[in-house]
Amino acid sequence: MDQVKRKLINIAAILNLVQAGLLLLMCLVDGVTGSITLLEFGIEGNLFFIITLIVYAVGACFYIASGVLLLYAINNNGKNFSERKAHYISGIVLTALCGPLSLSAILLYCSLVNRGQTENGAIQTENGTVKEINQAQQTLVSPKTEEFKTKVEELRRLREEGVISDQEFKALLMKLL
Repeated sequence: MDQVKRKLINIAAILNLVQAGLLLLMCLVDGVTGSITLLEFGIEGNLFFIITLIVYAVGACFYIASGVLLLYAINNNGKNFSERKAHYISGIVLTALCGPLSLSAILLYCSLVNRGQTENGAIQTENGTVKEINQAQQTLVSPKTEEFKTKVEELRRLREEGVISDQEFKALLMKLL
C-alpha cells in the first residue's frame, strides 16, 4: 500500500475518533445544562432535548465505527489492505453519512483517487497489483538531449557521404524518434 494513501486514511480515522469524542462531550454538556433548563420549560422541551441527545449519540457511534473500520483496514502497515478493502469502503460511507464535506471525508476522497508509487518505484494499480516501470521507457533518447543531437548529426554525415540514401536517413531518423 502506498504510504501517502495510508497516511491519509490514518489521519481521517483519527479525526473521526476525535469528532466522536467531541460529540460525546457535547452530549454530556447538553445533558447537564439541558436538564437544568428543562425544569423551567416543562414537558415540551424534554422531548426535543432527548431527541438531540440521541442524534449526538448516534453521530458519535457512526464516527467511532468509521474510525475503527479505517484503522483496521490499514492495520499492519497496509499489507492486507486488498483483503480489507470492504472495511475501508464501509469507513468511507459512514464518514460521508456523518459529514460529506468534513475534513476527514475530504481526506478519504483523496485517498480514493490516490495511486502513488511504492518504495521501489513501481506503480500501484487499482486492484492492488504492482506494475514495474519499464527501464527502457525511462531511458529513451529524448530529442532534447545531446546524445540525440549527435546521432542525428552522424546520420546526416552518413547521408551526405552517400553511405545511406535519403529514404534510409528518414527511416533511421524516425526510428530514433
